[in-house]
Amino acid sequence: MNSTPVRVSYFSDLLCIWAYVSQIRIDELRNQLKDDVQIEYHFVPVFGDVVGKIEKNWKERGGKAGYAEHVRSVVDGFEHVHVHPDVWRKVAPPSSASAHLFLKAVQVLTECGVVDSAPRSDYQGRTLFEELTCRMRDAFFNGARDISKQSEQ
Repeated sequence: MNSTPVRVSYFSDLLCIWAYVSQIRIDELRNQLKDDVQIEYHFVPVFGDVVGKIEKNWKERGGKAGYAEHVRSVVDGFEHVHVHPDVWRKVAPPSSASAHLFLKAVQVLTECGVVDSAPRSDYQGRTLFEELTCRMRDAFFNGARDISKQSEQ
């Protein structure tokens, strides 16, 4: 195997359905390649302004309800993910920014050695940071929790 791990830059938004769906692939990559891959996580504000994004891109397609239906249609093609019926209908965080900021703080603390960076068997081989990222995304999509609120982070 390689002595230097392959670095993979992974850009995502916590509120992106495709990032939620593809998490299984990130886990598979990490579990199969272990020390031969280093995943570098970056958060991008695709949903930095949810109201503006939905208004601009979904106004003619049913607005929030149309986007919620789109998300449901995406997950219908995948057995490993579930979306709560209230997601994007009743629970629509105004922005992903505060959740990203929270996770970035944990990421920095991990890089500084304050937070443990070791993969954990009780987290399916994920690090604490990776597990927290997955749990926050799952809290929104599966639990219909508004992860933009500090009380939900």
